[in-house]
Amino acid sequence: MLKQLKKARLPLILAVSVGLAVILMEAYLSIVMMETTDAAMAADQANLWKYVMIMGLVTLAILPMNILMAYLKGRYKMKSMRTLKRHYLKEVFKKDIASFDQDHTTDYVSNMTQDMTTIENGYVMGKFEVIYQGLSFIFGLAVIVYVSPWIPVVGALLALFVALVSILLSKPIKKHQEKRSDLFQKYTAYIKSCLNAFHIIKVNDLTDKAKEDFHNRSEVVQRQGYIIDKINTYIFALQNFMMTSLMIGMMAAATYLTIQGKMTFGGIVLVINSAERVLGPVQVMGEWLPKISSSKILFKKMDKQIEKDRLVETYEVLDQPLGLESAIRLKNVSFAYNEETDQVNHVLEDIDLDLTKGGKYLITGPSGGGKSTLLKLLRKYHQPTGGAILIDDKPLDQISHEDYYHLIANVEQHVFLFEDSLRQNLCLYKDYSDQAIERAVDQAGLKDLVERLPQGLDTKIVDNGKNLSGGEKSRIAIARALLQQAQVLILDEAFASLDDHIAKAIEKTILGLEDLTLINVSHVCFDETKDDYHQVFKVAQRKVA
Repeated sequence: MLKQLKKARLPLILAVSVGLAVILMEAYLSIVMMETTDAAMAADQANLWKYVMIMGLVTLAILPMNILMAYLKGRYKMKSMRTLKRHYLKEVFKKDIASFDQDHTTDYVSNMTQDMTTIENGYVMGKFEVIYQGLSFIFGLAVIVYVSPWIPVVGALLALFVALVSILLSKPIKKHQEKRSDLFQKYTAYIKSCLNAFHIIKVNDLTDKAKEDFHNRSEVVQRQGYIIDKINTYIFALQNFMMTSLMIGMMAAATYLTIQGKMTFGGIVLVINSAERVLGPVQVMGEWLPKISSSKILFKKMDKQIEKDRLVETYEVLDQPLGLESAIRLKNVSFAYNEETDQVNHVLEDIDLDLTKGGKYLITGPSGGGKSTLLKLLRKYHQPTGGAILIDDKPLDQISHEDYYHLIANVEQHVFLFEDSLRQNLCLYKDYSDQAIERAVDQAGLKDLVERLPQGLDTKIVDNGKNLSGGEKSRIAIARALLQQAQVLILDEAFASLDDHIAKAIEKTILGLEDLTLINVSHVCFDETKDDYHQVFKVAQRKVA
């Protein structure tokens, strides 16, 4: 993840370059102020007005440069965070479905929100600030060298000490920052599960229990944040003490040199003016360095998550789309969860199944009997822990996910809809003819809905289909699957949300499609359509009969 920030180097370089120009102008302004003061003390009116005019012009020039620097700094932040988020999401989608399901979705949500915000406010902005303040410190010292070489030596040694202390004090923050990130992930997971169970909590009068759990978990997260803030407070107080000591030391040295006649009164003004440009950056860097250091641990954490069980496919690219010539065959297929642990949970054992091309198959069975697992195997979401699945005579594990997903069309039990038009939700951002769309709409029983909507197919779907019923969402899922015209159609409880007469009509239509291999996993079994299936299987007690 950290390497991705190299792509944001150009806006960072531009922002720092403009910042350097501002620093140089401010340094020159300090020298002119010294000359102005000395001219005033000497009653040299000619030079006095000249220096006053120069000060005015430089001050006016600094304003647009500061605005430009702020703009470029914003561009750098935007480019950095956009790059990081896009890369992270890209790597997450490289995972296969099985490895993704092993993780908690809230871990990814936390990384994309809380951790990314910490990185933005800690590492990304800290990187710019440390570079900018470092340059400001260097040129601030250079200006003081202009009047005395000894004062900057004292300042540089003390500044080095401050930086060293800041780095050492950042170590405990790293540990607490990592712990807070883990706590926040668990906290996010709890909130999500609580909201998903909102109806259960209300119906069973569990509101007080839910609120108590929420407050307890929230307290733990807030307390961890308090610990981090408390440590930062100690660091800040120590830095302020050292800054004050540094300021007093530099002023004492300047005063002594003036008394000795080795510095003009204007030189004291310059030291006072430049001391802020030296001490300020040291203090700011002291605040940012612990943030940068503690934020880096989050990069490692996210790298570890996206590297875990990453999908790496080395399949040969097919010259033409994968086709089904004869059958999908399951030979002695078994599946068990947690097979690498002592608690093996066998779900399917020694399954032999032939699903011939163009056949229509209904798979039923009790809840927990293995229907969903069989479906995941047929969808290549999981690999069998025993036996093999063959597409014609080719093992499924030798076929890439991409090629296989072109062969099949899925209707998932849970329908996801984009906040876009009904047309795009049907086509899934692919190009289909109006005739193909109309045919799929008709086959899925969506014609009445399309005619009823104010803008027809161009009506916008909002908030994952809140303006639609559950049955309408299911029919959209069926229509989008039919629109793909895949050779194999896999249905997962596709008719559960539909009225019986609508479900029967759609099922009858799908069963009449020639050359389509249909695998319908459902607890709904209509007498009127049951005989239209070539075979009905029952999954129970780890077997298929």
